[in-house]
Amino acid sequence: SRRSKLARVGSESSSVEDTSVTLTSSLRRWRPFQQFFENFRNAGPVRSEGKGMERIVGIFVRCFLALFAAAALNAQTPNKALLLNTGGFMQVASSSGLQNPSGMTVEGWLYPVENGVVNAVFLGKGDGLGALSDQSYWLSWSKIQGVPGRTLSFQLFLGSGTWATVAAPNFVSNTWTHFAATYDQATSTLKLFTNGVIADVRAVDAGGNPINSQAIRQSTLPLVLGNQNPANDPGIAAAGAIDEVRIWSRALSAAEIAAEYQCGSLTGASLQASWSFNGGSANDDSGRGNHGVLGGGAGIGDWVGASLIHAKCDQPRASQAKATAVNGFVVGVEIMDNGTGYKSPPQVYFLGGGGSGAAGVATVQNGVVT
Repeated sequence: SRRSKLARVGSESSSVEDTSVTLTSSLRRWRPFQQFFENFRNAGPVRSEGKGMERIVGIFVRCFLALFAAAALNAQTPNKALLLNTGGFMQVASSSGLQNPSGMTVEGWLYPVENGVVNAVFLGKGDGLGALSDQSYWLSWSKIQGVPGRTLSFQLFLGSGTWATVAAPNFVSNTWTHFAATYDQATSTLKLFTNGVIADVRAVDAGGNPINSQAIRQSTLPLVLGNQNPANDPGIAAAGAIDEVRIWSRALSAAEIAAEYQCGSLTGASLQASWSFNGGSANDDSGRGNHGVLGGGAGIGDWVGASLIHAKCDQPRASQAKATAVNGFVVGVEIMDNGTGYKSPPQVYFLGGGGSGAAGVATVQNGVVT
């Protein structure tokens, strides 16, 4: 859902200052030959008082950048999600980034479908056996006695023998809803958000005792979407679809979560995993290698149901790229890609113009030249 179509840099706007040229381009479409002739026709001198050679350099640089300052972004197909029949799942090998002890955020879009399972687990890391067992957290859509409808619950296991739960009642079926669960060890606070709004907050564990800055329990078991641990408890399998799942190694703020619900482009070092499914695979878009493996009949396909927000999030974004030349030499290329959504990091290739030129390759990941 955070993705951009395959494109090339085309000079849609330019600024001329002294002997430098800066080109900023939208990557929505590929128009290299149109841009070549537009740049050739519109090219002016690099300096207003420039002479013939300076004008030639200006023309060369503009045309050259329009053709060859390419941002090779991976093509993505919108409106894809992980589809779960009862028993289907996606499994991700355990890693430290999926269970940061001091804090984390788990967010995504959920489309639950009634399948008769009382406690349908859409996401879990651990064995699901008990309070003292090998588990870190799970997200379930459950029928709770005395509570109308179904409740979305996020349960986080702390220390060696306790846990805390946040819940959102009346979490409806056959509808796309954004969820985000956060934990901050420094404030001993567990929160659950739905559609960008706080739904529940807890600073005490299941026994009513203060959390007291306990760390998230670590588990060597895999993260599973569509269940908790398929080998141990197939009777809690979920049905429906899940999309845009992202895991962070810190508690996002309320403002950040509200922005994420509105298709925000938040990135950064704390993003540990991101599955958009739009490339038709369960690969991790964050670049950290937390790739998923499907099992039990789960698939990746067109998502069903209507959600204006989710639909907006599932469209290509208007990524931006910029190339800068000084005195006829390319000195920098940068992508401002407005998010992740790539099967592998995008790359920018650039070659200097004027004189003997200069060649180089810059790799860009999440909008940062690395």
